Amino acid sequence: MDFHLRVLVGARSPWAPAALGAMAKTGVMLHVVCVENPRGASYTALDEGMAQAWQRVESQCASFNWLHLKRKGYASVLECAAALRRGPKVDHTLCLYGGLFAMAAMLSGVRPYSVYLVGSDVLTLSRLARPLARVAYCRAKHLVANGPALAEAASAQTSRPGVHELLLGVDTERFACQDPPPFPWHLVCARGFLPVYQNEVIVQALAMLPKDEDWRMTFLAGGPGLEAAKEGAPDGVTFLGGVPPGAMPGQLASAHA
Repeated sequence: MDFHLRVLVGARSPWAPAALGAMAKTGVMLHVVCVENPRGASYTALDEGMAQAWQRVESQCASFNWLHLKRKGYASVLECAAALRRGPKVDHTLCLYGGLFAMAAMLSGVRPYSVYLVGSDVLTLSRLARPLARVAYCRAKHLVANGPALAEAASAQTSRPGVHELLLGVDTERFACQDPPPFPWHLVCARGFLPVYQNEVIVQALAMLPKDEDWRMTFLAGGPGLEAAKEGAPDGVTFLGGVPPGAMPGQLASAHA
């Protein structure tokens, strides 16, 4: 008998299309609700390359529905919850990201549901979101985190033992190392400009390097702290403000570190 899995996922997730493609290869019947929030902070550009990635995912799914949010903040939780209730009957619901998605799954009444947690779902929740998310995480059948540190933090926040660890994998064929020229020394950072990552500290440290050092630094991501980080940035620092997944391998391959 086929196993039907509904997946609630953000449209701008840089890793979700590949993860869903891997799930589809296992034979599971996927029913995807792909959420696009035009008002949300953008760390990845939703351009033609990413649209093509989602088209490939759609061709592998039993059903695929876009959800273009019309509301902001916590009101959007109700939109996501309604979309889950409208969907086909499934055996399980998976939220790829916690936070608002986990709250939507809880409020929708769909059961069982599980949640995959990344850093922002555990480390950067607001004071208002934290207790709501804690309830949603505790009611999930399975809680899975991107690595041991996040699993430990999620377990501490929820007082729930048995948070599973599952690191996001890296496609070593796409992200193959190259041999860049020895100079200038090129550093690349793919982290978003969020307080938890403190990218501005890197910028401040670069400004203290001797003027005769031959280097350059590229920040790939965007985020709410981007404009502030640009202030006082030395020559040699480039801010791209978000790049599509298709451009990531080339950017990372050009780096020494």
